[in-house]
Amino acid sequence: MIGITTAETMSTNLTGNIRDHLTTLIGGTIIPLYTYPTDPTWTTIINVKGVHPKVPMVAIANPNSGPGSFQDINFVNGINKLRVHGISVIGYIATDYVPPTYVGTVDTILIYEGQGLPELSYLRGWHSYYGRNNWGITSYGHLHLNQRYIFNAKQNVGYLYITNNVLPNPYDALPPYFSTMVAELDQNSRW
Repeated sequence: MIGITTAETMSTNLTGNIRDHLTTLIGGTIIPLYTYPTDPTWTTIINVKGVHPKVPMVAIANPNSGPGSFQDINFVNGINKLRVHGISVIGYIATDYVPPTYVGTVDTILIYEGQGLPELSYLRGWHSYYGRNNWGITSYGHLHLNQRYIFNAKQNVGYLYITNNVLPNPYDALPPYFSTMVAELDQNSRW
């Protein structure tokens, strides 16, 4: 699981689209952006955001698997460019276990990260007593996008990211269906 930034820090960075996300069934995406800022994935995310401006997008930046010993100007410029285009950027924090008392201390908690999609019943666990925008999932190893799953999952979690990439780093490239995934998240209802 990944705890993501503090509520106090994140609240100053929320875009209007993310605040609007709290009152609709439009889904958002949380993108583990574990590539260098000159990689084309950064531009692709910006372009897809331009096509789907209502979909909240949060990029998880992971420079050097931690803060590093110096400020990399490419990350500074890349992160600023994402923000200018309405994409919130947060840092990666690894956690081993997130108890219910942790809810509210951060803005979003990833309740699933792994290969394969979690069962929908899992998404209706103890955490379903809290608002869906507290939760996100990331899943890797999917050759094809399951759009029906996205529709059903976004009833219980506010942020989803699904990719065809695999270990050792499933987050080093965007999936070929990234734009389709965001389009599905942009739908208030479909099925």
